[in-house]
Amino acid sequence: MSLVARYDYQYSTIDTRPDPTSGLSETQSSKMNSHIVSGTVSWTPLQRLYLQGGINRVWDRTDTPASDITPAIQDSRDNYWTASSLIGYALDDKTDLQLQYLYYSADNLVDNYAFGMPYGADAQENGITATIIRRITERIRLTLRYGYFDGRESLTGFHTDYQAHLIYTSLHYRF
Repeated sequence: MSLVARYDYQYSTIDTRPDPTSGLSETQSSKMNSHIVSGTVSWTPLQRLYLQGGINRVWDRTDTPASDITPAIQDSRDNYWTASSLIGYALDDKTDLQLQYLYYSADNLVDNYAFGMPYGADAQENGITATIIRRITERIRLTLRYGYFDGRESLTGFHTDYQAHLIYTSLHYRF
């Protein structure tokens, strides 16, 4: 069994550089702060069976001085969390089967309709994939994956909701 926990902090400044012929000077237009907490667990209960799970929580904010001047401009919030789980089974020394579940959720929609465009995400996505991985030689690996995904988002009045199928294949060559 393996357990991993992690915390990351990111701080950035965003500078705007106008056209040099405008006579305007460069200015700091916003600051961005991100706090990211993540954890994973991996477990191999049997020689050929392996399980993995992970969760991430992100608090992300971009502040701009313009939001202090007018309510039409908002500071950006992009807080979300993701979760995933995977079960894998080694059929033999060259072939693995995997099933994976993925989840994403964001709830940042700010009702700003009275002053302008509302911003922020209010979305939920689910996905499931089934994968077969075949190691043809020590250097060549072939992957075939099928996935089904479902997404919902209220910011667009649910007009961008989707249900999608994925078929993915790759040939990986290691030098």
